[in-house]
Amino acid sequence: MIDSTVAFARHAALATVSVEALVSFDAQGKGVYAAPVVLSARVSWKARAVLATDGTKLRADVTLWMPSTISYVAKAQDRITLTTGERLLVIDSYQVRDSQGRFMHLRLGATRS
Repeated sequence: MIDSTVAFARHAALATVSVEALVSFDAQGKGVYAAPVVLSARVSWKARAVLATDGTKLRADVTLWMPSTISYVAKAQDRITLTTGERLLVIDSYQVRDSQGRFMHLRLGATRS
């Protein structure tokens, strides 16, 4: 059996990103986030169309792939900070699974926030 983390990492170098989970919204409607969790991800700046949970078609400016060994599975509305300091807002989160249902990697669609 191929180690999914090794196969995943073979495609491109992994970058370090910080992910902050959305906790709530303040009185002005701005997101309140938990402390950041540092994770590894492959980052692609190729834009793609994604569907929101309500069926709305959105444009993701960035796609991130995270290996199955991650300690936190990011969700829509979480915030990602790249090493450059640029902040992204997750708009799509999809757990890619193999034919036996095993978690292989996480694909995130994000926009500049």
